[in-house]
Amino acid sequence: PAVKNFCAKNEFFCEDHYADEAVMLRNAVPSAEGALAVGINATPIQMLGQKVLILGFGRIASQLALYLTAMGCEVTARMSGCHAVGFDALCNTLPEVTLIYNTVPCAVIGESELSAFDSEAVYIELASEWGIDKTAMKNYDGKARII
Repeated sequence: PAVKNFCAKNEFFCEDHYADEAVMLRNAVPSAEGALAVGINATPIQMLGQKVLILGFGRIASQLALYLTAMGCEVTARMSGCHAVGFDALCNTLPEVTLIYNTVPCAVIGESELSAFDSEAVYIELASEWGIDKTAMKNYDGKARII
């Protein structure tokens, strides 16, 4: 709103691309591809058969789930074709996954969830706000990689 007001006052053209659903959908593809590339490079094993957790179910998460399932990953996410798990059951799921993508723009991972991470896991943050509670992160002394 502040930028829009500034532009209106100063007679600048201002267009909000985040209000355009078509732009947002087109942005999801390179975002998901970039996330996939980070995951491939961050894990020492092949993607085929890897257990992956995607937190969230928006545009990027949906596209990422398509790529990962096509690569033969066992994907846990809240979308069709994938095994779904609620946030209340994360501690039961986290020890089994090697790759975790977060697309939820708020803290959904606390101390108990962090302690449930497999020591070989890789956590990749994709949201605009961290999905890991800041206090929990300060106290975290595990071996999982957080990117």
